[in-house]
Amino acid sequence: MAASDSCTKEVRVIETGTVNERPRGPEPALRAAQRRASIQMASMLVSVVIFLVVVEVLKRRPDHVSPSDEGFELLRIIFYALAIAMVFVINVVQGLMLKAEKSDDIGRITNRLTTVNAIVGGLAESPAILGIVLFVGWGYDTDFYILGFVSLYLMVRHFPFYRHWEKFARNRMGAKWPSDPVSE
Repeated sequence: MAASDSCTKEVRVIETGTVNERPRGPEPALRAAQRRASIQMASMLVSVVIFLVVVEVLKRRPDHVSPSDEGFELLRIIFYALAIAMVFVINVVQGLMLKAEKSDDIGRITNRLTTVNAIVGGLAESPAILGIVLFVGWGYDTDFYILGFVSLYLMVRHFPFYRHWEKFARNRMGAKWPSDPVSE
């Protein structure tokens, strides 16, 4: 009797469709792509923290290059200008790359968002790399800290949060985006 009751319960569960039901619509693909992009951006953010550790270790070495101004000021100005430019360049690049026609293909949308995330992450990391160059070449750790902070700011500002990706995808897909079952 107990065996038939458990079979009946299994049949009911299967009939109602609650077992092994895969989520439908674009959300799973978008969420998976966003998760990968988040890991990618987080790893770039961690690399800036690793740069900080490297600067601190090198600073404490006895044969560390002491700060010198020889040939430094012009390069320093150029590197700071490049770091400031990155704030604007990232916005322009992101805007141009995300400007597209409406599409109902979630694969194309996630590919575009993932590509933009990789490019933005690389551009956001570049001020910290410039800071490392200034530190290793001329010994000024303050420049690395300032430029590293700019990198961290850009990475946090442009972090691929799901709500932003979903909003973008909804705008691109228009009526093709499935309606929210809670609001129906």
